[in-house]
Amino acid sequence: MVSALPAFGTLGLPLVFSLAVGTGGQPRVYVYLLPFLCISVAVAADELRRRLLIFIPGWRWAAPLAAFATSVPLLAALSSIPVVPAETGYRDTGSWVHEKTEPGDVVIVPYIVDSAVGYYSDGMTVQRARDAVGEGLRRLFVVT
Repeated sequence: MVSALPAFGTLGLPLVFSLAVGTGGQPRVYVYLLPFLCISVAVAADELRRRLLIFIPGWRWAAPLAAFATSVPLLAALSSIPVVPAETGYRDTGSWVHEKTEPGDVVIVPYIVDSAVGYYSDGMTVQRARDAVGEGLRRLFVVT
């Protein structure tokens, strides 16, 4: 019988430890863990069902109980996600970059927020840098 605990521990504990000490990255950094965690949850549910069948052979509620026991943490995690995302200021920064910069201006945005600011500025952070290469540097902005 394969246990899901070693697989989850090997792949999940670095995530838990990095979040505990405050060095965790953006959620997109941990996407590689998603298939392994889904497989671990499925194996854990099957193992729980099998163990319930050992204690009470032929018990018809073993599978629904295992499904309930493994879905409760998932539902609890999903219920804590806000329906409306919190305002982070990226929208304001992106609109400022879009409205206030001109060709030749270069906007330096930290790596951790570059995609959000670039999205809200309609790609102007990249376009302004391309314009500066062709036309010359006019102004330099650093987003902190």
